Amino acid sequence: VITVEGMKFTFAPGSFKPEAALSVEVTSLGKDTYDLSVNQEIPPLIKCSVPITVRIPYDGGVDDPVLYHLKDGVWEKDAGYYDKELKVFVGHVTEFSVYAIRSSRGSFEDVTEADWFKDPVEILAGRGVISGKTQESFAPQDAITRGEFTTLMMRSMGFDYVPEAPIFKDVHEEDYYFGSIAAAYETGIVMGTGEGSFNPDAPITRQEMAAMLARGLEYKGHVLRTQDKISFTDEGELAFWAYNPLRLAVSRGIISGYPDGGFGPENPATRAEAAAMIHRFMEK
Repeated sequence: VITVEGMKFTFAPGSFKPEAALSVEVTSLGKDTYDLSVNQEIPPLIKCSVPITVRIPYDGGVDDPVLYHLKDGVWEKDAGYYDKELKVFVGHVTEFSVYAIRSSRGSFEDVTEADWFKDPVEILAGRGVISGKTQESFAPQDAITRGEFTTLMMRSMGFDYVPEAPIFKDVHEEDYYFGSIAAAYETGIVMGTGEGSFNPDAPITRQEMAAMLARGLEYKGHVLRTQDKISFTDEGELAFWAYNPLRLAVSRGIISGYPDGGFGPENPATRAEAAAMIHRFMEK
């Protein structure tokens, strides 16, 4: 961890050569805009495959703040969230250039003020984590696939990974989710469905989603505790591998059951449910 000009940089394993000395420079370019540079002695550190977490002091001022970085003259969104209690923006970055905190929120014709998932969908769309089925439509009640959900998780964590070779026989280099699934596998968030397959186009079930979210929480440092319990009317229908992950995800407020007390472990997850859970996951 390195602190410069009030910003705290956390370098994850694999983001730089551990034997190299690091120097970090932060130059203010105006309100909530900074030029960040991170260098190693040899060679200069410009881009990382493993995101670096940066905590930027921020006292608000805009609704739904988003972190952007300047790349080839174009502002691109980065993963992150605003911690209102600590008054810091927590960003996950892999490139080093000019960064700025701005306001952004997406909108869709089929997401209304009355919808319980309105804020998560619009905030994630503004952050570039999630997109609609079309420019105007989000299709909140459609099922979300394993490939789509994995892509959302990796975007929310700031991962940009290109493997040397395919990991699963049904995930190919030309697929939009190729890098995301590879990153999820490398971080232990996904394991596949057996026999070298991932089944990316199958709808993801609620217990599969809970397992992935729990592994993501573990990657962030969360640990299952004795007091972490679940109580669903259909608890007996859970797969054995989903029980403890669901305990962790429920205890951290990431996932919940239905109003009737059930969880529906084998039910296909909807795009609205996925957006809500990814939004909660980002802020843990």
